[in-house]
Amino acid sequence: MKRLSTLVVLAAVALALCVVTASAQTTPEVPLSIAHRGPLTGKPGALFNQTKDSFSEGRFGPYTIVGDYPASHTLVVKRSNIDSANWSRWAYCKMGPMDLLDSLRDGSVTMTIRFAPTTRWITWVLVKAEFTGTYGLGSTVKQTECISTGVLEEDMLRRLGVNVP
Repeated sequence: MKRLSTLVVLAAVALALCVVTASAQTTPEVPLSIAHRGPLTGKPGALFNQTKDSFSEGRFGPYTIVGDYPASHTLVVKRSNIDSANWSRWAYCKMGPMDLLDSLRDGSVTMTIRFAPTTRWITWVLVKAEFTGTYGLGSTVKQTECISTGVLEEDMLRRLGVNVP
Protein backbone atom coordinates (compact mmCIF):
# COMPACT_ATOMS: atom_id res chain seq x y z
CA MET A 1 0.00 0.00 0.00
CA LYS A 2 2.84 2.34 0.87
CA ARG A 3 4.49 1.56 -2.46
CA LEU A 4 1.27 2.41 -4.36
CA SER A 5 0.93 5.76 -2.59
CA THR A 6 4.58 6.54 -3.39
CA LEU A 7 3.93 5.82 -7.09
CA VAL A 8 0.83 8.02 -7.06
CA VAL A 9 2.79 10.87 -5.47
CA LEU A 10 5.61 10.49 -8.04
CA ALA A 11 3.09 10.45 -10.89
CA ALA A 12 1.42 13.58 -9.53
CA VAL A 13 4.78 15.36 -9.22
CA ALA A 14 5.74 14.35 -12.78
CA LEU A 15 2.38 15.60 -14.09
CA ALA A 16 2.79 18.89 -12.23
CA LEU A 17 6.28 19.36 -13.69
CA CYS A 18 4.94 18.71 -17.19
CA VAL A 19 2.18 21.29 -16.72
CA VAL A 20 4.60 23.90 -15.36
CA THR A 21 7.07 23.28 -18.21
CA ALA A 22 4.33 23.48 -20.85
CA SER A 23 2.90 26.71 -19.44
CA ALA A 24 6.36 28.28 -19.25
CA GLN A 25 7.01 27.49 -22.90
CA THR A 26 3.80 29.01 -24.23
CA THR A 27 4.10 32.69 -24.90
CA PRO A 28 1.19 34.98 -25.62
CA GLU A 29 0.65 35.65 -29.32
CA VAL A 30 1.89 39.04 -30.42
CA PRO A 31 -0.20 40.46 -33.25
CA LEU A 32 1.89 40.81 -36.39
CA SER A 33 0.01 43.91 -37.45
CA ILE A 34 -2.51 46.33 -36.02
CA ALA A 35 -4.71 48.45 -38.28
CA HIS A 36 -4.01 52.17 -38.04
CA ARG A 37 -6.82 54.57 -38.80
CA GLY A 38 -7.74 58.18 -39.22
CA PRO A 39 -10.52 60.39 -40.60
CA LEU A 40 -10.59 62.00 -44.05
CA THR A 41 -13.07 64.41 -45.56
CA GLY A 42 -14.77 62.89 -48.58
CA LYS A 43 -16.88 60.00 -49.73
CA PRO A 44 -15.40 56.50 -49.58
CA GLY A 45 -15.91 55.73 -53.29
CA ALA A 46 -14.10 58.87 -54.44
CA LEU A 47 -11.25 58.40 -51.94
CA PHE A 48 -10.91 54.75 -52.98
CA ASN A 49 -10.68 55.70 -56.68
CA GLN A 50 -8.14 58.48 -56.00
CA THR A 51 -5.94 56.13 -53.98
CA LYS A 52 -6.18 53.37 -56.58
CA ASP A 53 -5.11 55.85 -59.30
CA SER A 54 -2.20 57.05 -57.15
CA PHE A 55 -0.94 53.50 -56.66
CA SER A 56 -1.43 52.69 -60.36
CA GLU A 57 0.62 55.73 -61.38
CA GLY A 58 3.40 54.93 -58.89
CA ARG A 59 2.98 58.04 -56.73
CA PHE A 60 3.30 56.02 -53.52
CA GLY A 61 6.28 53.99 -54.67
CA PRO A 62 6.89 50.63 -56.30
CA TYR A 63 3.67 48.95 -55.18
CA THR A 64 1.58 46.55 -57.25
CA ILE A 65 -2.17 46.41 -56.83
CA VAL A 66 -3.05 42.80 -56.05
CA GLY A 67 -6.70 43.36 -55.18
CA ASP A 68 -9.26 46.09 -55.44
CA TYR A 69 -12.76 45.71 -54.11
CA PRO A 70 -14.95 48.72 -54.97
CA ALA A 71 -17.99 47.36 -53.13
CA SER A 72 -16.14 47.43 -49.79
CA HIS A 73 -13.82 50.33 -50.78
CA THR A 74 -10.80 48.13 -50.07
CA LEU A 75 -7.47 48.18 -51.88
CA VAL A 76 -4.70 45.59 -51.41
CA VAL A 77 -1.19 46.45 -52.61
CA LYS A 78 2.11 44.60 -52.42
CA ARG A 79 5.73 45.69 -52.45
CA SER A 80 8.83 43.50 -52.64
CA ASN A 81 12.56 44.18 -52.62
CA ILE A 82 12.31 46.61 -49.72
CA ASP A 83 15.67 48.18 -48.98
CA SER A 84 17.33 47.55 -45.60
CA ALA A 85 16.85 51.10 -44.30
CA ASN A 86 13.08 51.05 -44.82
CA TRP A 87 12.83 47.45 -43.67
CA SER A 88 14.42 48.23 -40.31
CA ARG A 89 11.99 51.15 -39.83
CA TRP A 90 8.88 49.24 -40.93
CA ALA A 91 9.23 45.71 -39.57
CA TYR A 92 10.84 43.57 -36.92
CA CYS A 93 11.44 39.85 -37.39
CA LYS A 94 11.79 37.60 -34.36
CA MET A 95 14.69 35.29 -35.07
CA GLY A 96 16.00 32.38 -33.08
CA PRO A 97 19.60 32.12 -31.89
CA MET A 98 20.43 29.80 -34.79
CA ASP A 99 19.27 32.44 -37.31
CA LEU A 100 21.27 35.43 -36.03
CA LEU A 101 23.89 35.13 -38.77
CA ASP A 102 21.25 35.10 -41.54
CA SER A 103 20.91 38.22 -43.67
CA LEU A 104 17.81 39.73 -45.25
CA ARG A 105 17.47 38.52 -48.83
CA ASP A 106 14.08 40.04 -49.54
CA GLY A 107 11.45 41.92 -47.62
CA SER A 108 7.88 42.24 -48.80
CA VAL A 109 4.74 43.86 -47.49
CA THR A 110 1.09 43.39 -48.30
CA MET A 111 -0.87 46.46 -47.32
CA THR A 112 -4.66 46.65 -47.04
CA ILE A 113 -6.29 50.08 -47.23
CA ARG A 114 -9.99 50.34 -46.49
CA PHE A 115 -12.24 53.39 -46.64
CA ALA A 116 -15.15 53.10 -44.22
CA PRO A 117 -17.99 55.63 -44.29
CA THR A 118 -18.92 57.15 -40.95
CA THR A 119 -20.91 60.31 -41.62
CA ARG A 120 -22.06 61.97 -44.81
CA TRP A 121 -18.70 63.69 -45.38
CA ILE A 122 -16.25 61.88 -43.12
CA THR A 123 -14.59 58.59 -44.05
CA TRP A 124 -12.31 56.56 -41.83
CA VAL A 125 -9.21 55.15 -43.50
CA LEU A 126 -7.84 51.88 -42.11
CA VAL A 127 -4.33 50.78 -43.09
CA LYS A 128 -2.89 47.38 -42.16
CA ALA A 129 0.50 46.05 -43.27
CA GLU A 130 1.68 42.44 -43.16
CA PHE A 131 5.40 41.80 -43.61
CA THR A 132 7.29 38.73 -44.79
CA GLY A 133 11.07 38.54 -44.56
CA THR A 134 13.22 36.12 -46.52
CA TYR A 135 16.46 35.45 -44.67
CA GLY A 136 19.33 33.21 -45.54
CA LEU A 137 22.92 32.17 -45.06
CA GLY A 138 24.62 30.53 -48.00
CA SER A 139 22.12 28.35 -49.84
CA THR A 140 19.74 28.10 -46.88
CA VAL A 141 16.66 30.32 -47.21
CA LYS A 142 13.92 30.83 -44.63
CA GLN A 143 10.73 32.91 -44.85
CA THR A 144 9.25 34.37 -41.71
CA GLU A 145 6.27 36.56 -40.89
CA CYS A 146 7.42 39.76 -39.24
CA ILE A 147 5.91 42.25 -36.83
CA SER A 148 4.96 45.69 -38.11
CA THR A 149 6.38 48.67 -36.23
CA GLY A 150 3.45 50.82 -37.39
CA VAL A 151 5.68 53.34 -39.18
CA LEU A 152 4.58 52.36 -42.70
CA GLU A 153 0.91 52.54 -41.75
CA GLU A 154 1.31 55.99 -40.20
CA ASP A 155 3.32 57.21 -43.23
CA MET A 156 0.59 55.98 -45.58
CA LEU A 157 -2.12 57.70 -43.54
CA ARG A 158 -0.15 60.97 -43.79
CA ARG A 159 0.28 60.55 -47.55
CA LEU A 160 -3.46 60.02 -47.91
CA GLY A 161 -4.10 63.27 -46.04
CA VAL A 162 -4.90 62.14 -42.50
CA ASN A 163 -3.55 64.34 -39.69
CA VAL A 164 -1.47 61.85 -37.71
CA PRO A 165 0.16 63.15 -34.51
